[in-house]
Amino acid sequence: MDKSTALAFCYAQAAGLLKKAFIKERASLLFAQESLSALWDLLFNEPAPLVPEVLLARQIEEKALANFLAQYNSFMNHYDCPPSVLTDLLKLFETDYTDPQADMQLLRQSWKSIQHYHGLDREGHEKLFLDEYVIKNIIWALRLRLYYEMTDEQIIEKLFYVTDKADKNDPVAGPAIKVLSFDVNKYSDWENWKYAQFLNPHENGELWCVDPVWIERKYTGYQAKLAAHIFHHYTMQDAALAAWFKLKTYELTCIRTAVEGLRLKVNPQEAMEAVGING
Repeated sequence: MDKSTALAFCYAQAAGLLKKAFIKERASLLFAQESLSALWDLLFNEPAPLVPEVLLARQIEEKALANFLAQYNSFMNHYDCPPSVLTDLLKLFETDYTDPQADMQLLRQSWKSIQHYHGLDREGHEKLFLDEYVIKNIIWALRLRLYYEMTDEQIIEKLFYVTDKADKNDPVAGPAIKVLSFDVNKYSDWENWKYAQFLNPHENGELWCVDPVWIERKYTGYQAKLAAHIFHHYTMQDAALAAWFKLKTYELTCIRTAVEGLRLKVNPQEAMEAVGING
């Protein structure tokens, strides 16, 4: 199909699939199941295979992942020539899935592809891309400082960047480099921060230290809301399919967390909080 026809067809299919996805209010259903076999039935509408619990847990994750990839690849197959921004998403996901340190060259290639867009499409892609990788860099920088006591120079060498080098002018590395000047134990350094909404709570008179795990959990739920907004407000743009991709990766995160919660007998409320669901 030509691009406009393929996009219209894929958007309609994507919208239909999202109605059945375990995101937003439906995500809580994953954590309401009392067994892995019940979770399998909820996800796949078929009886669970009679296998040991450890194997069933792995099969749930593998089947959910395979379904997601098959759906997205079916979208790409409708294009005569799929947009590189959308195929880059899949490559980045597959790299990230096996290696959290995404391939830098691929990351920069994806950013360059986004710059070829104009108007709403570019705006939507940039929101998704920058939002994700800026936060990933910030969390990574804080972990390296707090848990490994690395110097600023050592941390900067390990950041993602999309220009020629990781410095304060890079749109992905810059925000993380900025927080390196903040005192991790001084809330006043952070309270007016752009991403203050993701900070762990602070009580006057009590000791406080910025918590990258808390930031990551809060951001996970926020990212899903941002992707949902872009999907519904940037219709008939490639950015809408990119947003669908992010929503479905969030669903995978929820499924994996629900699986682990059942295996380890984690309180469902705690498991939901781990993926940014307040319950």
